[in-house]
Amino acid sequence: MKKVAIFDLDGTLDLRDNFKLFLFRILIKSPQKWIYIPHLVCFFLKLYCIKDYKNRTNLKKIFLKILLSNQSQNFIENEAINHVERRIPKKFNSAVYEYFTLSKKLKKITILASGSLDVYVKHFADKLGFDLYISTELNFKKGKFTGEIKNSNCIGYKKYLKINNYLKINKISWSDVTFFSNDLSDLHCFKRAKSNYVINPSKSILKTLDKKLINYKVLNSKS
Repeated sequence: MKKVAIFDLDGTLDLRDNFKLFLFRILIKSPQKWIYIPHLVCFFLKLYCIKDYKNRTNLKKIFLKILLSNQSQNFIENEAINHVERRIPKKFNSAVYEYFTLSKKLKKITILASGSLDVYVKHFADKLGFDLYISTELNFKKGKFTGEIKNSNCIGYKKYLKINNYLKINKISWSDVTFFSNDLSDLHCFKRAKSNYVINPSKSILKTLDKKLINYKVLNSKS
């Protein structure tokens, strides 16, 4: 039977939030967008405080509309490559990265599944040697970003559905899946996977997992 290891990106494999880091990089490189900085600061504070995923998705769309709308596809792609090269592997969670390399040695199918943007997630996946990536897709038209997300934001149940669809097509059972994440938005995946690793969890996350009778192990970052 095929064995699968699925890794979240932000806060799990990578110690930071790549969505925020990447958009900050784009802002620095886009002087024409600086007039929006006061609004962006306000939206950033809301994004940091709000835990409701529907509202976070709406804020995510606002950031994309402001910062990426009408930006050249070549510019965004090049900045994505530069962003990834600065992150790999020195900014990674070494504890999770060790499990990833072990999964590769054991010939498991490795999947990078993230709510982050495909424009850089695909480069993380390619450089690290993942077999597949699942992410939020950006919409480009005539060489420029439209400011819209293609399909839907790849978090929560939407992320679960994309993973589940891949497993179903390839006739792989969730009982053969090991899942790594730091976020409670992945609760649907935690429920289905046979083996779970929760990364640097808060007490509230552990309380929820225990309440749902979900099997898991805690994996903290190495100092």
